[in-house]
Amino acid sequence: MHEPRGLSLAVGLVAISWTAADAAPPPRCGVWWDQSWCPELRTKDDAPRVWATFTAHHLMFDKPPEPGTDLKENPEAMTLAQWAVSGWEPYSTMDGVIDIWFQRPAMLAIIVPLLREASSSSLDVKNFAEIAPTFVNDGTKRIKQRLPLPNPALGGPSHCSAFTMGGFEHTMWLVATGDLNGDGWQDWLVAHHALIEGGRITADEWIMITKRGNGPLIDITNQLPNPKTGPDGLASSQAAKMAQPAWPEGQPRAFTGSITVDGKDLGITMTLTCSNTLLSGTYRYNHVGKDIPLAGSVGADGSLSLHEFPGPGVGTAHFNLSRTKAGAWNGTWDNNVRGFWDDTTEGTVTLTPKR
Repeated sequence: MHEPRGLSLAVGLVAISWTAADAAPPPRCGVWWDQSWCPELRTKDDAPRVWATFTAHHLMFDKPPEPGTDLKENPEAMTLAQWAVSGWEPYSTMDGVIDIWFQRPAMLAIIVPLLREASSSSLDVKNFAEIAPTFVNDGTKRIKQRLPLPNPALGGPSHCSAFTMGGFEHTMWLVATGDLNGDGWQDWLVAHHALIEGGRITADEWIMITKRGNGPLIDITNQLPNPKTGPDGLASSQAAKMAQPAWPEGQPRAFTGSITVDGKDLGITMTLTCSNTLLSGTYRYNHVGKDIPLAGSVGADGSLSLHEFPGPGVGTAHFNLSRTKAGAWNGTWDNNVRGFWDDTTEGTVTLTPKR
């Protein structure tokens, strides 16, 4: 099953409907979610019931599953709770579409109870359509064309951005706002849908973005809980975080490692400082000796997500690193458009704290 940061691929486009009432703008610092994505989720208290009872079959075909249905063979009849423990993997066109439907109410059933009132915000919803392309690597440089937006007066979403990039038609919706990581600043949950130009292959993912003051946009998608954890995602996320070695607050940490690209090892040195799960710092290629600014975040599982400063869409490089039991990090380096097909350079990374 896909993790929150992964892509759900399907052949075919999933239809989404909105109502004008759902287009009310989110408050600058408050908790808000687009209720059209899961109409049953009207208050935070609805999350456990939504998790326990919501079925893709009911959502897509407006009738409950037949008694005795084999859920492995008919995943469209599963409830979210059954989906979470089934071990089922999508393998067909229909399964891919069903998986997208599962991910949407599942993620909202987890995220909505976790969101807190933010005391400050540097994210203005009026700017969403303009800045959304910057949520992908190097997006401001790669964007080819802006596409017409749905008209809110006709029932379309009020916070949407559409554009072509990397051979796909991209659409992004603002789905929820609030403080997710507890730093007092507003965060945005964004749904990203892409349809290959001239075809029917689609890709879907979740993105979580934050911004403090005049700082960069920071991708904190690696702080999203797994949608399979259900409404108790906060507890499981906190438990996972407590199990990780503490990252010294406000103290720079130095690392050494390498990026392997096309069989060539490039030695790197990196320095990172943490502030309430957000990272800032620099890295350099040892043979060049020039510092390149970085910004990113630490996930509850100890993972590191880093973009070249000042954040996604401006720098071209992205590090996606997982912590090992030995206390080092392994992962990937790339300059692609969030995994969508494009002209890319990719490599593997090893990173070890300096002693």
